[in-house]
Amino acid sequence: MVSYNVSVPASLTAAQRAKLEGIGGFILAAKVTETSGASSTINSERIQVTAASETILNVKNIPSAVNILKNQFQIQVAGKRPDGSAAAGKEVKLAISNVTGVSIQGSQQTTDASGNVTFTVNLSQDLTETQRQALVKSGIPYTVTLTDDDGVATNKYKAPVIIPVAEYKLNFGSSSVSKLLSTGGVTTLSFRVNDKNGGVIANQTVTASLPTSLTQKGLITLENAASQATDAQGNVSYTVRIPAGLSVTQRAELEKGWWVRAKYSSG
Repeated sequence: MVSYNVSVPASLTAAQRAKLEGIGGFILAAKVTETSGASSTINSERIQVTAASETILNVKNIPSAVNILKNQFQIQVAGKRPDGSAAAGKEVKLAISNVTGVSIQGSQQTTDASGNVTFTVNLSQDLTETQRQALVKSGIPYTVTLTDDDGVATNKYKAPVIIPVAEYKLNFGSSSVSKLLSTGGVTTLSFRVNDKNGGVIANQTVTASLPTSLTQKGLITLENAASQATDAQGNVSYTVRIPAGLSVTQRAELEKGWWVRAKYSSG
């Protein structure tokens, strides 16, 4: 018996590696010459040269369907070798390209002793409704790459995206005064959250907002915290103030109309 070691240098350039991978592998030819001078030859089986690792990637989204109204979701990656052992201490990269409003917290991590890593993906809450609907249709495509001792294991995935349907109804309750003078005044507005049967929903977060075109100029202010929780009767209230001493021009702009917008969040 004789044996030979064949190695691929680690210092090859990308072009050299591509050329080597493109030839479809190689064979090792052996020749034996007898003392009489007669000889015989035989070839080994073809040895494939590839950058692809045999490590198996198991990837899942947490949650399985991404709620685009949330701030984050997670992608969990597990690397297992064909013999069932964990691909521990290996570099894993997560790539998400050209998806508006989606970013990764640390796109490169190292697997733990069990061969696992978990990536946190941020979702912008500044997306328009049109952008959210587009993500529902397209999903969030991403690529996972794990570099193991025998090469690189890589796969492409897609996280489905949903926009949850509201279970409750937000109703306008009342205002302490129906009209405010542009020369200055205060009113308190209330809202109520009800379930589909009309029952009240307590401890539900409601967020109110005024037109930024007016608040940024100091023409009107929200006196309370913008986000509040409903009380035992499902109500929440906000105090809105128009400052005294506005100029004629400012008052004219304010008198064109304003509103308080409220929305609830299920958390």
